[in-house]
Amino acid sequence: MKKAKKMLICICLVMLILLIPTSQSYALSDLISGADSFITKGVQAPGADDTLSKTSVVEMSNKILGVLIPLGSVVAVLMAAYLGIKFMTGGAEDKANVKEILIPFVVGCIVLFGGFTMWKLVVEVLGNALG
Repeated sequence: MKKAKKMLICICLVMLILLIPTSQSYALSDLISGADSFITKGVQAPGADDTLSKTSVVEMSNKILGVLIPLGSVVAVLMAAYLGIKFMTGGAEDKANVKEILIPFVVGCIVLFGGFTMWKLVVEVLGNALG
């Protein structure tokens, strides 16, 4: 059992390392200049450049979903693998515990992927309404 647990941890770590998206790094001067431009934009007269466009909504939602969906998918796959291994290798009591955990797991997956679908639907409708 300890060997299987170590193997599962190793597999999870390898999957995490392989699935972590690369991120951009910025210099401190870029961050400061971006913050300054953000502040000056807020100081400008209201209505100067505060319109909401379709591209800005789609870009923002793609950034958010680009992080949350892969992260949620990885967690769901890891949890499913853990529950499957525990179900196959466990005794009667472990199998009963897995069955109890399985219902919240399935509900969580439905919420995750259903929420993704609803979010994309709202973004599409809002994007079409904005032009």
